[in-house]
This record gives sequence, C-alpha cells and structure tokens, in this order.
Amino acid sequence: MPAGARGLMLAVMMAALMSSLTSIFNSSSTIFTMDIWTRFRKHASEMELLIVGRVFVVVLVVISIIWIPVIKASEGSQLFVYVQEVSSFLQPPICAVFVLALLWKRLNELGAFCALMVGLLVGLIRFIVEYSYTVPECGDSSPDPRPNIIKNFHYLYFAIFLFVLTIIVAVVVSLLTQPIPEKYLYRLTFWSRHSRLPRGNIDDWTNSNSNILTATDDAFNDVTINQDEMVTNQDEVVVSPPTENTSKETMAEHPQSVPKDNMLVMDEDISQHPCLPFWKVILYWICGIERGRDQNKEIDEIEHEEEEKQVVSLYEETFWRRFCNGSAVVLMVVATFLWAYFG
Repeated sequence: MPAGARGLMLAVMMAALMSSLTSIFNSSSTIFTMDIWTRFRKHASEMELLIVGRVFVVVLVVISIIWIPVIKASEGSQLFVYVQEVSSFLQPPICAVFVLALLWKRLNELGAFCALMVGLLVGLIRFIVEYSYTVPECGDSSPDPRPNIIKNFHYLYFAIFLFVLTIIVAVVVSLLTQPIPEKYLYRLTFWSRHSRLPRGNIDDWTNSNSNILTATDDAFNDVTINQDEMVTNQDEVVVSPPTENTSKETMAEHPQSVPKDNMLVMDEDISQHPCLPFWKVILYWICGIERGRDQNKEIDEIEHEEEEKQVVSLYEETFWRRFCNGSAVVLMVVATFLWAYFG
C-alpha cells in the first residue's frame, strides 16, 4: 500500500482497537457491578457502584497489560491473528444464542444458558490447548508440537463448528423445557417487531414458576417476621410510620420508629455535607459524581406513557431507511474493493 494509505489504515485499525477495548471494559464493568457486586451489597448506593465500576476497569487494564506476553508468543506476535483466534473461540456461542433468540421464539432462558455454558467450555478448552504449545514461526523447519485435531482444524472452521454446536444445544434444551408465553415476547423477536400489543413483564412469569426452595425460604421469612412482631408486641413498642411532616431530627432521635428504607434515605441525607474534603471533591470529579442531584426524581405518568410509546415503536421514515441502507451498501462495496485491490 502507498505510504499515506498505509498510515490511514493503521490509524483506522488503532481506532477500531481502542473502540473495542473501551466497549469491552465498559460492558465488563457494568456486568460485574450490577450482576455480581449487588448480590453481595444489595443496598449499595449509586456512588459505591460507580466507584466499584471504575476500580474494576483499572483491574481489567492491569490484567490486559499482564496478558501481553501471551500475545507476543502467539503466531509470531501477529496481533490481528491473535484477535481473530480468540474471537473464534469465545464469540460464536454469544452470536448463536442472539441470532437464535431473534429468529426463534421457542428459545427459553434455560436453553440459552446451557448453550452459552457448553459453548464457553468448548471454546476455553480449545483456547487453553492452542496456547499451551509454542508454534514455530513461518519458514521454520521444526515440527509443530500441537495435536493433529488442533493443528489441522483451523480456528475459522472451529468457529463454525462452535456456532452450530451452540445452536444444537440451545434447541434441544429449549424443546425439553417449558416455553415462554408469547405475550412476553412482543417486539423481542424478528417476527413480532412491528407488534403494538402490550408486552407483559417476563419477571412475573419467572416468579410464578419459582421452585419449592424459594417458597420454603419465603415461608421461613414469614415465620421470622411473625416472631419479630411478637417480640415487639411483648416489649410494647409502638412503631408508627413517619409522615411527610416528620423531621429528620425526630427520625434520628427515634430510629426504632423508622422503617429500614427510610433509614437508608436518612443516612444518605445526613452524610451529604456541603463542605467536603478536597480529596473527596477530586474523587467525585474523577468518578463523574454530581453533587446535589436528586436521585429520587419521579416521572409523571403521562410522560412515562409517551416515552413507552416512543420506545416500543419501530417506525422509521422511508427517506432515512433508504439512506441508511444505501450507505451500508456503498461502504461494503468500497471496503471489498480496497481489500481486493490492496490485498
């Protein structure tokens, strides 16, 4: 390629790499903070979740730096080949489940979960075996120490195999388990994307199919609550819920008359001091925390309904639909020409 075009392609590849890394870090941080950290800290504040997310991104960056020697040892330090190999080992299960859920309404949660676990396990096995051996560089006459099933099975062919395997597992498990009612799938599949029917909350259906263990735990909690109420009655403690006129001083002086949820709100209000230390101001600025923001701002019901109508609607003007489709075709043609001409 010419010198100018070579630099342009290098800048494009670096921008794409930075964009991919940024999206991976943000997604991983969100998953860890909202799905894992909240299980251990159920009443964590927004500031705590934000700080945990930032710290987890730093941990991911450190792990990425430590992982550099593994990349240098792969295929003669060819970064592009390494990225394609890792993508072929880990991404086909996610793509298969997403496409299948989009096109087949019979797929359920258990089928998707089992398919993802099987695909991840098979991909990790191939990944570990692939990088457990030192591959000779191109032109080296030394034999390849990898097993034949790894050496003769290209990673792109393995990606197709993993994609098909994931679909098979998802289909089999979904057909053997209970399907999701259609009223919970409006506008979630390709065939119902233009539906205007109200979609039910799938959490209601999931809660209605809870197992016996959950019911047993609820019964145990009810018994515990009843015992606590009996103890409260024996001590003749009158617990009255606070009203709007109840002052914070009264709530602080009589904490036994304040529910737990209001105690949490009271603690947050008391902890917000107008004069913060300098280090805390810097920490808030780094983490992007805005002081004095109303966390419990509610949306009016009419505005909420209007927003829902806009969200569920997939209507798109004809001009912009044709413009986007035409632009996509032009970009594909230009990219194919550049790849065929300079490749």
